[in-house]
Amino acid sequence: SPKAAIKGSSPWKKTHLIKTSQDRPVKNVSLQSQSIYFKLLYLSFGNGYDYRKGTSVIYIHWFIMAKSLERNKALLLRSQGKSYSQIKKEVLVSKGTLSSWLKGYPLSTERISELRDVNAVRIERYRNTMLKKREAKFETVYNKEQKLLASFSNRELYLAGLFLYWGEGSKNLPYRLSLCNTDPILLRFYIKWITKALGASKDMIRIHLQLYNDMNVYDETNYWSDALLIPKSQFIKPYIKATFKSSITHKGSYGHGTCAIVIHSGKLAMRVHAGLKFISNSLI
Repeated sequence: SPKAAIKGSSPWKKTHLIKTSQDRPVKNVSLQSQSIYFKLLYLSFGNGYDYRKGTSVIYIHWFIMAKSLERNKALLLRSQGKSYSQIKKEVLVSKGTLSSWLKGYPLSTERISELRDVNAVRIERYRNTMLKKREAKFETVYNKEQKLLASFSNRELYLAGLFLYWGEGSKNLPYRLSLCNTDPILLRFYIKWITKALGASKDMIRIHLQLYNDMNVYDETNYWSDALLIPKSQFIKPYIKATFKSSITHKGSYGHGTCAIVIHSGKLAMRVHAGLKFISNSLI
């Protein structure tokens, strides 16, 4: 039976050379490891821990058996197609030890593919869970904002439209208002602003599309007419770019080109420009 003889007056204060019964060196064991092993052995085999004139004789059947059981368990799990990370959760050894035990037991290509598929499913499940959490959080914030912004006064609508035009509208045209964007929802708000806050007639609106060379003019005109609730009779001839939609690497919301809403009215343009000048002079 294997046994270890630890020589020295105080085995708890320094590192000793553990030897087999044939007195062949095995490895240097740190003080921390000795302490753990000795205490476990003492609890398991109290009468096996004996002091004889400063020399401790310890039989390590228990330690060898425990390591053997751990290794056999690791090999069994590997034979069941478990991955390193899955085995390590059940066999509490270091990565290096586990690697040395399993280096001769690789997984098949099919099993590796299955594990990758499982990981992909787990990742997708995690993404869906996080998406639901974000949606629930957004819904909570949305309900709070809905109570705060439930109704717009005419003044608030007018200010919101001014700031929108300040950011997106053309400011160098003294006799007309023009705002160009790719978002039909934003453009519908702009139409509401110019008709409700500015008092413009909807018949004054003209739509000018900017499309790519490979877009169908008829289809895109129908799309914007339906999205903006503006009849096609108010659309002017679109501008066709020389480039192609298919050549754009970052398409974003350019799937239907860009749409400009134009109103020819020097009176309305002067009013908007004057409002923006006041804001820039007084609030900035």
